[in-house]
Amino acid sequence: NGTTAFCSSHDGFKYVSPAPTRPGRFGRIARQIRIITGSSVLTRLASTESTNPFDAVIAYQSPSALIFRLRSWCDIRKIPLVCDTVEWYDRGHVPAGRYGPMALDSELRMRKAQLQADGIIAISNLLDSYYTERGMTTCRIPPLVDLSSSKWELVPYEQGPTRLILAFVGNAGKKDLLVNAIRGLTLLGDDICRCTLMIVGPSQKELRAALGQESVILDKHPDCFQFYGRLSHPAALRTLADADFSILLRQDAR
Repeated sequence: NGTTAFCSSHDGFKYVSPAPTRPGRFGRIARQIRIITGSSVLTRLASTESTNPFDAVIAYQSPSALIFRLRSWCDIRKIPLVCDTVEWYDRGHVPAGRYGPMALDSELRMRKAQLQADGIIAISNLLDSYYTERGMTTCRIPPLVDLSSSKWELVPYEQGPTRLILAFVGNAGKKDLLVNAIRGLTLLGDDICRCTLMIVGPSQKELRAALGQESVILDKHPDCFQFYGRLSHPAALRTLADADFSILLRQDAR
């Protein structure tokens, strides 16, 4: 709307949120278009640069079209562009499949667009080596947890007296083998009744669809599965804190 965007702060870093999206289906479509093309990001950058000059621009796993546009924007202002890369998606794991637009954009981002940046923040040795070998300046920062953050101030864990409490928290994508975990519980026979699996994220309907004919497991042992749906991040952490173990199964792949 031409006004200066309000700049917020988190842990000492100033940031500006993207433009709000109107509710409804077309609002969501418009939001996706703005994300892909980067129009929302560039509009906000332009609206704040006069009052909040930038030291650098960090593109976090951004679409390739946005990275190319940011490269031009930063060149004009002589601002470094850094790409923060946290995952190289398996092309078969993203929506629309390995030949869909998201898969193709991911490959373009990893192999071409991010090579236009002034530097790379890499989450792993693999990604760090990949870009270092291509002459990029890199900085490897693995996943970190700030234990001083208030969100970790949870009730101390206490082991339950009778049941083993398991938890799955997150989005059950194709790489997260939650279905295999449920199949594994059935191998316990009657001892499955001594376990409870708390599921935060996937709905019971989604899990039934993933299990297919094996969804009868949920009907045979209704007391063994608790569905919480989507929760806020603090609520999800509180649920996870109540578990003896969390479940994270992945394929043996890169």
